[in-house]
Amino acid sequence: MAQSTEPRLPAGAGIAALIFALFAAHGALLGLSDDEAYYWVLSQRPALGYAYHPPFVAWLIAAAEGLLRPLFGSAHPFVVRLPAALCAGGLAFIGSRWLLSLGVHRHYAWAAGAMLLTLPGFGAAGWMMVPDLPLLLGWALAFWGAWRVSAQNLPGAALLFAGVLIATLSKHSGVLVALSAAVCVWPARKRRVPALAAIFLGGLVAAAPTVAWNLEHEWVSLLYQLKDRHSGGFSILRWLRFWGSQLGLGGPALVLYLIWFGRRLWIDRRNEVARFTAIWVAPPALVYFFQPLIADFKPHWPMVVWIPLAWELGYRAASGLASTGERSLARLHLAWGFPLVALMLLACHAPVFTAAASILARGKDAPDPKWDVTNDLYGWRQALEPLAKSEVPVIGSRYQTASQAAAAIARAGGDPNRATLSPKTIRDWDEWPRFFGLDGDLPADTPQTWPRLERSVFYVSDNRYSGEPRFKNARCAVAQRNEILRWGLKAKEILIWACEPITPAKSL
Repeated sequence: MAQSTEPRLPAGAGIAALIFALFAAHGALLGLSDDEAYYWVLSQRPALGYAYHPPFVAWLIAAAEGLLRPLFGSAHPFVVRLPAALCAGGLAFIGSRWLLSLGVHRHYAWAAGAMLLTLPGFGAAGWMMVPDLPLLLGWALAFWGAWRVSAQNLPGAALLFAGVLIATLSKHSGVLVALSAAVCVWPARKRRVPALAAIFLGGLVAAAPTVAWNLEHEWVSLLYQLKDRHSGGFSILRWLRFWGSQLGLGGPALVLYLIWFGRRLWIDRRNEVARFTAIWVAPPALVYFFQPLIADFKPHWPMVVWIPLAWELGYRAASGLASTGERSLARLHLAWGFPLVALMLLACHAPVFTAAASILARGKDAPDPKWDVTNDLYGWRQALEPLAKSEVPVIGSRYQTASQAAAAIARAGGDPNRATLSPKTIRDWDEWPRFFGLDGDLPADTPQTWPRLERSVFYVSDNRYSGEPRFKNARCAVAQRNEILRWGLKAKEILIWACEPITPAKSL
């Protein structure tokens, strides 16, 4: 009997598996970043919401640890980052399936994954377990479901429900996913009602835990996202700095293609693929491209704009529809992104930027290690391991240092509940352990209100968050200074302070 020549795996699975394996292996070899350590701390207390984001990222980490902690222990980087690698692989697979549905030959299904991996903002950081990864997976599921409903007249309600649910449970900005999905499916008369119902139900279910949590916490999470994140004053310089970051993280090819794409859409308004892509690009672009004019920004926020543009450009190049200019932009995207992503991934394992700065300085001044953000992945377990078995509480005044201390203690076999944040506000009150003699009965009115110390504690700081302890009724001194080296170059300094109460605690 003749054997089938059809591949055993669906088209696009290969590039998805490659991205998953690359990110999972890469992330397993590095310490946690400050934000990842914080989300790990949250995962130890699963809740309906948290101070800055909805709860999905913490739920994913909790689920991964629940399954794999017996094998890897607590706070292991591979386990913490495994959901991120799965989200990244899933995103590449969905992009490949979308290209196939557009008629691209199965041999070119890898194009979506290649365009994704060489998108610098994604390829260099898509392995990190932060809320943006499940947000992007939810976006991709809704994107695919909306295409099935609007362009193929196929069922897509389940994908729309799951996509809107995951995106909105990951970040508050997930509501933009629901908006784009609803606009896309509205013209699909036969499937409009179930599609819109799925979008509405997904958003409703996702909103329930966020609303419930905010009701009990004076709406601090939503107010932070809607008010605090969008205040800072008008600044053209900050806006130009934002676009400079996008030339690096989005790439010059996609920045140019955004203009090219808009011009082509204006000339050919009946192009179904371009109109569909524009519906997903426009809402986040209107928010993220102009928000830096009035407030500070995070350079990775516009990834949800660049990914559909990268896929659309990849589709045109793979299908033979691209003009000469578009083919040149596709080649530029790959030529720019591949070496930049490779350099960023390498820098996580070798002090590339610190070494380059040291060479340029010619020995005159040692480079400031905090300018190399990859240094933040090193040193915490080494510094906190001596304290792992101690019963003395470990305190950080920033969520970054407190989180790193908790995760490092857990990795060394100690009790992470001995580490906490102080001072606290109501925003942080349910996220961290409370100790008698430290925080009292109520959170501080402001982050500057330090508690009265009535027991001995260790306090941690580093060269990035270097503030000294300011407990009331306390005497503090540096007990341990840890200088972390990478290849003989200074990467980080972690200080451990010993703080003692000046007057003894009152007897109970």
